[in-house]
Amino acid sequence: MDKIVTGLTGQAWPELVAGRPAVLYPQASAPDVPALLGDGWSQQDDLDGWAQPNPDWSAVLDARRLRIARLGDLRFDGELPIGWEWRRAARTHRGVLQITGPFTHPGEFAAAVCDKALHLLVAPLTFTADTW
Repeated sequence: MDKIVTGLTGQAWPELVAGRPAVLYPQASAPDVPALLGDGWSQQDDLDGWAQPNPDWSAVLDARRLRIARLGDLRFDGELPIGWEWRRAARTHRGVLQITGPFTHPGEFAAAVCDKALHLLVAPLTFTADTW
């Protein structure tokens, strides 16, 4: 999978999902779903599959820059427009929830949730010294 850059138009964006820090990847910026499942992603109704951090993945938050890697291979690298609530949730959960599915912008996300069409994965999260 190529590195994903951030932004709202067809790119990844940060969100709080049920109080957890998340990065949402619209379908336009995510690979095919079968490849996702091989990388440790789980379907949204498989809570046991995605509720705990996946040890093959890692994430580092440096101020507003987030880097996510799988087995050392960088999968996401970008600055996110995150506030103190997102950072606070990240410190509480020590992981970042990644979500992808058949949506291309925020307005389509709710329909993908209702269709149970999302794929999720939690990456363990660490912080650099200058990240609150």
